[in-house]
Amino acid sequence: MSITFINGYKNTTGYIVGGIELPGRKVYRILVNVDPTKPDPLRGEVVLDPNTGTLDQFGDSQPSTKIALERYRMELPMVATGGGKALMDVRYTEGAGPKLQLVSVSNPLDANQPQLRLLVLGGSGIQHVLNLEQF
Repeated sequence: MSITFINGYKNTTGYIVGGIELPGRKVYRILVNVDPTKPDPLRGEVVLDPNTGTLDQFGDSQPSTKIALERYRMELPMVATGGGKALMDVRYTEGAGPKLQLVSVSNPLDANQPQLRLLVLGGSGIQHVLNLEQF
């Protein structure tokens, strides 16, 4: 199964209310930017956002802190495929970020825009499943 990122190869969790604990840090948003021009393996970066925010009446986050983002270069080698899904490892090429995997799920409405979810791994397996929004 090949993964195609035509438009929207920048993906984000959106604001995570309460944040999630990662080793040595708490983050409130994770971005996964994939370079669609380098498909084998896919490459890009993971960005961890430790900034807290408030929510407006529509649930949109409003920034309130200004802490530097953590950026990690990575590759996404394929681990498994099946049933219209692909599982990829996040392997860091620079730095040591958190243990993550990316899942691509076929989108019945647009074959060029897969639905993505990020798996945050911990000692006993999957700790969080975060749906990614494309922008």
